[in-house]
Amino acid sequence: MKIPKILKQIKKLEKQYSSLEKEIKINKLLNSELNSYLEKDKQDFKKLWIKYINFFLELQKLIKVLKYRRFFFFINYNNLLLRKYILIFYFNSIIKLRKSFWENEEFIRTFLWENFKKDYETFAKYIYKPNYINLINTPILFIKAFSKLIEKKIHYLFSDKYLEINYNNRFFTDYNNIYFYMKNRIDKILFYLLKNIWNLINKIKFTSRKKWLINKKNLQKYLDIAEPWDILLTRWNWEASNLSILGFWKHMSMYLYYRKFNFS
Repeated sequence: MKIPKILKQIKKLEKQYSSLEKEIKINKLLNSELNSYLEKDKQDFKKLWIKYINFFLELQKLIKVLKYRRFFFFINYNNLLLRKYILIFYFNSIIKLRKSFWENEEFIRTFLWENFKKDYETFAKYIYKPNYINLINTPILFIKAFSKLIEKKIHYLFSDKYLEINYNNRFFTDYNNIYFYMKNRIDKILFYLLKNIWNLINKIKFTSRKKWLINKKNLQKYLDIAEPWDILLTRWNWEASNLSILGFWKHMSMYLYYRKFNFS
């Protein structure tokens, strides 16, 4: 891809992100101080997130196109500079997006995780590939040393404002992204293990004793005399699952038996 075409695409993505920033600032789901999330607000946020998905996917395509190392000793410094710039832009976009979540961060991350295959975590972790981090951390002076090999039309990217990240923002974003990533993975594994372990335990019975239990005959006697809105309380006896839940009458179900109402 030629440099003029890449620059045009970069400017288009910058305008797109600027527009997204304005939209996310007024989004009700992110600015709910009462933590009250209406269904309409959720739907509006879903539509906004689809725009973010398209934005990050376009950025990722651009990053992949700009391969700067053709051979071990040969580097395309034009692509190197452009790729570093786009990676910084990508990283700063992630930082700004995370900051916009405000105190609703945990809810928003979970909400996106439950509703989208490509959630915030998908795009956040993309930037932590070793070769990307290595390029992000590459000193500007190193690239400037080869300025004679770089086309003049992209020399303006040598500015610190384009090629540097605020380290305080980066530290907190990296910390939060790693923390939530690990938390989600651990929670998912624990949920899977506990679900399957307790399902197995739930099938264990310590006795097959049936004495004193309500049988079908007794139940039918009750149904014959039951009135509308009567409640029958039942429990499980001698089930292994009782061991895992604290409290009295751990497994109690309420069955409502109705007769047809005669409105005539």
